[in-house]
Amino acid sequence: MHAETPGDPSGLLHVGENWATPQHRVAEHRHPGWEFYLQLHGGSSWRFAGRTLRLAPGWLVAVPPGLPHRSVPRPQGGVRHHYAYAAVDLRVVTARRPELTAAWADTGVRVCVDARAVAPALRAVVREVVEEMPFGAAARAAAVELLVIEVARLLGAPAETRPRTPRHPAVARARRLLDEQYAGAWRLADLAAACAVSRTRLAQLFTDEVGQPPYAYLLERRVDRAAELLATTGQSVARIAAEVGFSSHTQLARAFRRQHGCSPTRWRRDTCRR
Repeated sequence: MHAETPGDPSGLLHVGENWATPQHRVAEHRHPGWEFYLQLHGGSSWRFAGRTLRLAPGWLVAVPPGLPHRSVPRPQGGVRHHYAYAAVDLRVVTARRPELTAAWADTGVRVCVDARAVAPALRAVVREVVEEMPFGAAARAAAVELLVIEVARLLGAPAETRPRTPRHPAVARARRLLDEQYAGAWRLADLAAACAVSRTRLAQLFTDEVGQPPYAYLLERRVDRAAELLATTGQSVARIAAEVGFSSHTQLARAFRRQHGCSPTRWRRDTCRR
């Protein structure tokens, strides 16, 4: 799905969502406004300002106006990946909300590796474009403003202000424990006891609010941390596997391939190549 909306009073220039094959190619292009690209599932590679970024689930890239960028398709193999994006003329948005102007003074490519909080706002923008409903123009403007605010919070706020508090305190505590102690040998029973609820209740609450069961969430956190270490350190894959909580480099490789469609070694070779 892709919709062009130039001249929309909300400031939205275009919006889209796509499940793409590994060979999917987006030719080099540029936009008159900021584009926000969110990787939802799987992995993809993009070329920005002379460097290649390999994106994992939850990664957000904010591309400034006028900057050429393109996708980097994989030559063979891999799995489909899922992403959503929106381009916004921030001059229109900040005319309505001048307090947001300072958040966009930095005009370089900006990246956040855990931008899941943006997904609901981005999906709201998609919804307001593809569905015709009462108060559509007002809702679209509100959705675009919320998207800009959420991206600005993630890219500019101190890290300790970022985590969202789920509706149920048990889920909030479970997420905090898994985020902070992802290398621990967590069992559902241990996690439930730490959150003062039954295993069944925690599994139901967590899945309803987060969209996946606790163990799947834990594996994603471990793989996310492993990807960060692969990109920023020279540690061996085996050492990284142990550091993030996997029992072996083989277990890490299996989880990594499910999440990114490639091996840790391939990820390290391709990530942030200049």
